[in-house]
Amino acid sequence: MKYKIIDNFLEPKLFKEFKDNIFNDSNTPWFFRESQQSEGMIKTNPWFSLCFFNEFKNDFKAFDMYLNEIYKKLDCKSLINSRANLTIASSIKFDLYWHNDYLYKNSKTAIFYLNNTDGNTFLKINNKKIGIECVENRMLIFSSDIKHAAGQHTNAVRRIVLNINYF
Repeated sequence: MKYKIIDNFLEPKLFKEFKDNIFNDSNTPWFFRESQQSEGMIKTNPWFSLCFFNEFKNDFKAFDMYLNEIYKKLDCKSLINSRANLTIASSIKFDLYWHNDYLYKNSKTAIFYLNNTDGNTFLKINNKKIGIECVENRMLIFSSDIKHAAGQHTNAVRRIVLNINYF
C-alpha cells in the first residue's frame, strides 16, 4: 500500500461532536511551535500541537472517546504517537517541509482532517509530489517511509488535523 484515502471515516454524528469539541474547548492546551523542522532552519508555517499519546503514555485524555474509535477503525495494534496539529491561515509564503514522522519498519502514518481547507497534504512518491485535499472527516493512510508535507492554507482561520503514527 502506498497510500489510501477513506472519506466519511467517522459516523457523521460522532465526527460532528468531535470536531465541535476540539474546535471550541477553551481548556485544550495547544502548544506553539515556531517551525515544523525542529532546528528551525526551514521557514515553515508556525503551528500548534496537542499531543494525545507519546513515549508510551497517554498525554491528554479529554478526547479519548473519539480517538479510541479512530484507533479501532485504523486497526491500530500499537501507537507510536498521536497528536493534533493546528495551523493558522497566512498570506506569508512558507516552504514545504518534507519529512517522515518515524521510520519504524512496517509502521503507518494516518492524517485525519477535521475541517475543509485549501491546505493540502503532499506526499512524495517516486519523486512525484501528490496533493491530497484537506476534506473534513477524511482519513489519509500511508506507509511511514513516504515523505510528506503540510501545505499552507488561506481559506479558513485554522486547519486542524490529527496525525497518528502506529503499527
